[in-house]
Amino acid sequence: MKQVELVWVSNSPDWEDVHGRSDQVNYQDGKVRIVYSGATDDNGHYEGHFELSLSQGMQAIEGEYTVFPPRNAAEHFNQVVSFGLTGQIKTDAQGRHYFAGIWDEGGIAQEFKVGPLQLAGEASDGAGDAALDEAVFRVDLLDASALPPELVQQVQALREFELASAPLMQTVAGVTAFADFERLFTNLAALMQAVKLRLDACLAGQDSAEAVVTYLRDEASLQLEQLLDQGAAANLPPAPPELAAFMADIEALAENLQVAVMREGYTLCKVWLGLVDE
Repeated sequence: MKQVELVWVSNSPDWEDVHGRSDQVNYQDGKVRIVYSGATDDNGHYEGHFELSLSQGMQAIEGEYTVFPPRNAAEHFNQVVSFGLTGQIKTDAQGRHYFAGIWDEGGIAQEFKVGPLQLAGEASDGAGDAALDEAVFRVDLLDASALPPELVQQVQALREFELASAPLMQTVAGVTAFADFERLFTNLAALMQAVKLRLDACLAGQDSAEAVVTYLRDEASLQLEQLLDQGAAANLPPAPPELAAFMADIEALAENLQVAVMREGYTLCKVWLGLVDE
């Protein structure tokens, strides 16, 4: 799947812009459906999606996203937030397409951009993108209350793992010294996709919740544990003495990344194994 970047531009010099990356991007019938999520300031998270027409000219849409409280909140109340989005698809100096407009939420308007986007008839940048773009998982679009009770905790833990992993993945993306970590994240993403396919089959009535719980406990958790045990490290070439301090910093960063991946991954593994109380 080819990700796109979402940017909510701050209205105040005292606040930073909010940057996010898509979870799923699906191109179909001249439209693009973008599924996104992110963390809130109180350690909760939000999830939402919207659909844009891949055509020139102004367009206006209305949508909503859901804000989920942190796990340790006194009250677990999900807030549904409505928004309006008005704008159009533009082209930058490099010929890439993006949507630019105004995100209006509760009467507060912010400049909003999302891209790069692929218009109809344009070739994909990478083999296999189309097949992966079609995999918009229904389990990603559902509120936890719409899930079978047996799977609520497992799906919440999966979402929390993906939210926690996203900034770690962005840290190592494209950095040669962290190629081991990129391979690890690629393998983790493949496992998450396999799990979501099984969850979607359950939601479609093609599998039972009990069978999926067994699969998560006996198979998926074992695969996850094996990937975490495999680990990753920085791959550093020989360097002159004057770069020793820099190389030490890279190694320390790699160790911190490894600890973070294991902490988040083993938390998910425990939930799938049924070792965490509800």
